[in-house]
Amino acid sequence: MCARGSNRVLLGGPSTSPLGAMLKHVIVLVSLVAALAYGGEPGLREKADLAFWFTCDSPASGALEAKLEEFLKQQGFKALNEAAIQRAHGINIFTLKITALDSKSRVITIVGFPNAPAKQAVALYSEPPTHHDAQLEESLLSFTSTGIGCRTSQESRGDNPAGAREFHDENVARIKGLFTEAKELRANGA
Repeated sequence: MCARGSNRVLLGGPSTSPLGAMLKHVIVLVSLVAALAYGGEPGLREKADLAFWFTCDSPASGALEAKLEEFLKQQGFKALNEAAIQRAHGINIFTLKITALDSKSRVITIVGFPNAPAKQAVALYSEPPTHHDAQLEESLLSFTSTGIGCRTSQESRGDNPAGAREFHDENVARIKGLFTEAKELRANGA
């Protein structure tokens, strides 16, 4: 359980100053874009099985979040709307940030950025070595284009060797921790 005043991950930790908070936002944004764009060395950074952008006619909204969460649930994923939790606490790092995990330790992240409010990044990661699920990958692409009426672009597919397993497992453990933290926040009325 997180102690009062701790550096809660979901809430972005403590802010030291407006400049510090802005710098933190820039670092997070650059890190996420770099992680999505580059696979890195095997075992050090995991490549997405599927990554792409989708652009909608209007900025991310609660209605879009609900549709994405429902789709993820239908695909067997447990979804955590991190951006909604952060917004409820006056933190606006992302316009959209949903992290999802299924029983096969597959991870889907959907992230929207304030500087491009109608554009979102999607990434799907399977447990290394990569096991592409053509049906799930096609469902993600299809849902974002026909299901919610957005345009997809910059689609890429990656593969990971068994050596990336440790990184993946650490990421899954981190995500499970986020679900636990979100449950604690709800239980404490925060």
